[in-house]
Amino acid sequence: MRSCLKFDILRGIECVILAAFFGFVPVFFCLMVTVIIASALFGTKALGPWTLWSLAPAVVINVLLLKKWVKGAYQMSGKALVSVYLFYSIIGLGMCMGIPLVSFTLGIAAGLYAARRMQLEQADKQIRKRYFKKTAFFSAAVMVLMCCLITLWAVAGQMIGYRIETFTITAPIFLVIVLTGGAAAVTLQYLVTLTAAKQMLRLLSSI
Repeated sequence: MRSCLKFDILRGIECVILAAFFGFVPVFFCLMVTVIIASALFGTKALGPWTLWSLAPAVVINVLLLKKWVKGAYQMSGKALVSVYLFYSIIGLGMCMGIPLVSFTLGIAAGLYAARRMQLEQADKQIRKRYFKKTAFFSAAVMVLMCCLITLWAVAGQMIGYRIETFTITAPIFLVIVLTGGAAAVTLQYLVTLTAAKQMLRLLSSI
């Protein structure tokens, strides 16, 4: 009885998390499109009311599709999952002002998702191992993309030649920062995603 209750509670929490994860996609998307179009046509003064109206189509989309998305979350195609992951990565990069904090969070989420999907599919050890590595590699590849965008952001913002008190960021120093920082971020992202998948599978196996 207790084990069934515990499972029901965990399943309920899982559904809430999935609903939030997929439900915010249309919200952010509609908001982003509205901000771009409204500011281009009417200027920034029109963003207030137009921003509120942008939530209406997002609500409609969630009412029609969110339940279906949550129910089929672990049967979604790779293209759909990749699209959602990339969407959140780019949105997160903008919200965090070029710091890939959201990317690390998404890497953990990808690892947890991979573990749950493999458990539901009752995949054998070799298949789980390949899927976990594939997920971690994809997460690291997206981090490479984020690092490239951050580098372009820094170059466009004239980071090279920027002076901090008595220290000047020269081109060689900037290159070293980009390469070492990027390599560290990509490696950490791979390890974080892979570890999250393994630990989650271990936790699920013990329930």
